[in-house]
Formats: sequence, C-alpha cells, structure tokens
Amino acid sequence: MSGTSEGPRAPAGTSPDAVDTPVTERHTAGPAARPPDPVRSAADTAATELRDHRAAFNAATLPMAVVDGRGHVVRAND
Repeated sequence: MSGTSEGPRAPAGTSPDAVDTPVTERHTAGPAARPPDPVRSAADTAATELRDHRAAFNAATLPMAVVDGRGHVVRAND
C-alpha cells in the first residue's frame, strides 16, 4: 500500500477494493504452526528461525542482500 496526502492507495495493477495485508505481518497458519512445546526452549526456537531465514536467503532466485542501518550491504547471495 502506498500513500499520498489524500490517503492510502492500492498498488498499480490491483483492484482498489482488494484487501492488502502488510508485508511485515507474520503468517503463522502454515504447516510450521504448532502449539508451543514446553520442552523446547526459546533458544532452540530462535536458532531454528535463524536457520530457516538463512536457508530462504541462500535459496532465493533473485539477488538479495542484508543491509545494515546505514545502508551498507552486509551480505549478498549473488
């Protein structure tokens, strides 16, 4: 969704009535969603999420990069 002084506007090529979910919304309704396991610690969960993120980053077919707060490329998957 982009916006102007008149308010938000639907992206080009989409219906103005289409519902647009924010890119930052986390979807947990996939197969990985399961009830919390008391045996599994928060550190294990964080390590798994980081491993999944790295695997997705390395498998991306389009060039992607991790950029720090100053806009410098930290890592790229050329």
